[in-house]
Amino acid sequence: MQLKKRWLTIAFLTLFPFLMTWIVLEATEVIQDESKIPVGIVLQENTEMAQQLKENLQNSSFVEVLDVSEAEAKRMVATHEIDSAFIIKRGYQEAILDGERNRLISSYTTNFSFGYVPIREMISSFVQEDSGKAKAAQTILQLGEYLNANNLPTTSEIIQKIQEVEISENLVYTSFQFQGEDDIDDNTGSYLIEPWKLWAIFTLLSTLLLFDWVIRDRDTSMQSRFAFIRYSFKQYMLSNLIFYILFLYIIDIFTAIGFHCLFQDQWEWKFPFVLLSFRVLITLIAFLIALCFRRYLVYYSFAISLVLFVFLISGIIIPLEGLTQKLPWIDYLSPLHAFSEGKLWHPLFILVAATLVPWYMKGEK
Repeated sequence: MQLKKRWLTIAFLTLFPFLMTWIVLEATEVIQDESKIPVGIVLQENTEMAQQLKENLQNSSFVEVLDVSEAEAKRMVATHEIDSAFIIKRGYQEAILDGERNRLISSYTTNFSFGYVPIREMISSFVQEDSGKAKAAQTILQLGEYLNANNLPTTSEIIQKIQEVEISENLVYTSFQFQGEDDIDDNTGSYLIEPWKLWAIFTLLSTLLLFDWVIRDRDTSMQSRFAFIRYSFKQYMLSNLIFYILFLYIIDIFTAIGFHCLFQDQWEWKFPFVLLSFRVLITLIAFLIALCFRRYLVYYSFAISLVLFVFLISGIIIPLEGLTQKLPWIDYLSPLHAFSEGKLWHPLFILVAATLVPWYMKGEK
């Protein structure tokens, strides 16, 4: 009877985690794409190394490179149209091949150039990489001359061969990520927040809101009907609990399929079991919490406060590595911890079992 009357609300709350996760991730991706730091590049020479340095900078996910003249660069930095500008001076390639690394690039910047320092360090790393290749080429040529080898390759041919080896063997791979973020594949790594962690927060909230049926069915007018039914009220509650676990787990499987299509998310063999463990845990927690309340408003307020608390200690937005190292028990307060770590077992299962079994064995209170 309750499902028939509230089917629209139940349908919305079951789809709520998937929809909200998709909306938030798409919104953050748009913001991330539109939040690139504009940087001007001035090429005083059109050599292979200068163009390669520019391309390396363009490949960065948080930098927008603009080709400008030196006069335009100075004006645009002064008017804050771009964050900063870098001038690759004439003779850059020749200096790199000769082993020089100083005073090869100059820049224009202001006190408001907040992205100047990280971009400067990035360019320095690219220059260091080119310098290392040139030094390796010079060493090979010197060794060839010492051994009186014939048909020695040129410096550019050696550098090109080094680049080919780097690409084929993936020797040089640099990725920028947030503190506390694990290494993940390129598809999911483009998102500011991990989809499954965000989904877990919304799932906890929707599960708590769905379980207001416990308060509704504990109403005195509802319980009087069980005098004429062959099974007890507690049996009815447990059967409903099992139904919700199975029903919501099926929705979770469809969500995982949707994530696989939208975010190219890859499954491990144990992921369905981890997902089932997480679903059972948060459903039992929602059931036991709902048993403690008689009024909807108080229950909703507590549910939202609990989700906010779990959100803060989960470290999804604010890294908590330093705090959890000093206080490791904080991780076990969050029902999301085992799920985010890909584990089947969470210590909260002991607390849940220690509460659920006495409730069923003893009287209502």
